[in-house]
Amino acid sequence: MVTIKGSMTEIGTYDWAKSTDSSLTKSDKRAIQLMIIKSQLYQLKLFLSTYLLLNKKRLSKIDFNDIVVPDSLFAKHAEDYANAVYNPILLNHCYRTYYFGALIGQYLQLKVDSEHLYISSLLHDLGLTNQYKKESCSCCFAVVGARRAEQFTNEIGMEEEASKKIFNAISMHLNPDISEEQDNETKLLSYGATLDVIGNKRRCVPKNELKKVLDAYPRKGFKSEILETLKNIDHFKDSRADYLKEIGFEGLIHKNKLNQIQQ
Repeated sequence: MVTIKGSMTEIGTYDWAKSTDSSLTKSDKRAIQLMIIKSQLYQLKLFLSTYLLLNKKRLSKIDFNDIVVPDSLFAKHAEDYANAVYNPILLNHCYRTYYFGALIGQYLQLKVDSEHLYISSLLHDLGLTNQYKKESCSCCFAVVGARRAEQFTNEIGMEEEASKKIFNAISMHLNPDISEEQDNETKLLSYGATLDVIGNKRRCVPKNELKKVLDAYPRKGFKSEILETLKNIDHFKDSRADYLKEIGFEGLIHKNKLNQIQQ
């Protein structure tokens, strides 16, 4: 948490992004460290649940074919924009993020606004694209992406509240853990993205269902691409990306078990 004008504002939220330059204070960095610990404890819980077959029934209900793909006008606009701005590797990552997030949502039995999650997933990495990555030198790339997504969703006529929610989800997706106070779409965007990047929560999804996503949207070249964005974009000093790089995020990318399912 970071203190702003006497109130407590959660790192990465819409209000935080609008009120700061996106650099982390010392207390923010401690909060990020606590998020990492909480995330690691959840990975341990998942491992034990899977090893002891405690979640066998829940896993049996996970089905790629049950995922709804929105076909609204707003979703189509987001698809067209994503196809125009991303290279093929990042584009596939955005689609995998949606499907992984939706599958984790099935496991966690969360009610989801599919359009909200879909558009947020397609737009969540705008800050890493050639078009906008220079902006990430002066602001956290997740906030850059959120700003550009808000601009785009306003232009296509989405309601202000919906645009704000998409901004919030994209800006927060870089957090190592998402608080319970956040909406389900914000949680699942982060969960889907981190599953693809570092393998977190992969035990929420059976391997055969993971493979269906990877077959539809291959990860070929993704590991190298994401390492490239980590190393060779001059991320804003003390931003979340800069700090995660500093404390060893690269190692987690290398250790991602999805790399073994599909190179």
